[in-house]
Amino acid sequence: MSETHRIEQGSEFLPKFDSQGLLTAVAVDAAKGDPARLAEIAAAVRAEAPPLLLMCKVLGPNPRAIVLGLSMFAGTPLYYMIYQAVVLNLLLVVSVLMHNAAARRIAAKIGA
Repeated sequence: MSETHRIEQGSEFLPKFDSQGLLTAVAVDAAKGDPARLAEIAAAVRAEAPPLLLMCKVLGPNPRAIVLGLSMFAGTPLYYMIYQAVVLNLLLVVSVLMHNAAARRIAAKIGA
């Protein structure tokens, strides 16, 4: 069996690592026996969480329900469709960029 076939289709768990892959998970796993290190990692994550959680709320169902109601009040679902197609997709891109940047900052803080 070739190495590529073993990695991609074998029964072993062989995650692929790249310049941004799985570093935080490895650092957390390595710190299992060290409560101070785990507390340091948790603090780094807590420091980054508030803006990310706010973005998740903006992308959630409540703002969509409000926009749907407003568009029905305006007399057409077109405004809701535009919101879904344009605004939410732009917010999704911003959210992904924010999460990736936060992950890089967390990895840098915890020395992963």
